Amino acid sequence: MRDASELARHGIPAVILLPRGLASLAREQAEFLGLPDLPLAILDRPLYGRSAAALTADAAAQGELLRAALSAETAGRAPSP
Repeated sequence: MRDASELARHGIPAVILLPRGLASLAREQAEFLGLPDLPLAILDRPLYGRSAAALTADAAAQGELLRAALSAETAGRAPSP
């Protein structure tokens, strides 16, 4: 969260990739950091207990979700989760 918020503050498009169970907490944290429109790319699978290779494969499979979130960030609006 902190890394993405710092990138966004410097004008670099950023998106948070996280499981659905953390979405509301991430949105609250983004609002607290003054970035209520920071895009979230929400996964339906948990992240814990998974290998780096499995997480990388999931992120690659979510390419369209990430592209949409970054495009929305670039356009100045958050995508719908």
